[in-house]
Amino acid sequence: MLIYCQGDIFLTKAQCIAHGCNTLGKMGAGIAKEMRALFPAMYEEYKKLCKSEELKAGDIFVYTKSKPYILNFMTQCGFYNAKLEYISQCLDKIKTGKLQIDKCQYLTIDSVAMPKIGCNLGKLNWNDVHKLIKDKLENIGFPVFIYKEYIPKKFSFDEEIYWRKKEGQNEKERIVKTNF
Repeated sequence: MLIYCQGDIFLTKAQCIAHGCNTLGKMGAGIAKEMRALFPAMYEEYKKLCKSEELKAGDIFVYTKSKPYILNFMTQCGFYNAKLEYISQCLDKIKTGKLQIDKCQYLTIDSVAMPKIGCNLGKLNWNDVHKLIKDKLENIGFPVFIYKEYIPKKFSFDEEIYWRKKEGQNEKERIVKTNF
């Protein structure tokens, strides 16, 4: 399920935030720069993985030592040149609902928030990326909140509606189950 939002992606209630970055170990602009500032330990781990060439284009570096978890999509080999094929590879990995964290551990995904990955600094056309996201993620079993516009310090109204409806459904299910 795709839910389109505007607001501050860093205020999301989603389990994970996905964003595009490069394989050079640099997060110097855009959402990645904010990630670096908000999650310095994640950034240090990312730099080490890039320096050791463990991260390749199309990979996802899953960081689970923060809330929300961070899904670093390796969408660029250099600067300002995201590739649709790399985004496609990352989307294929999350659409299964499970991401490998290390050799023995997996993360089961229940919700993801993402910006227009690869479209600002990555220079891709949103219509192309949007089509790819719709083709890959529209019918998966968890919500994907696509932040089409970043507005600092503003919680997304559309995301809030989703979570309130979900909480209402869970409350109804609890009531029904306790009445039998």
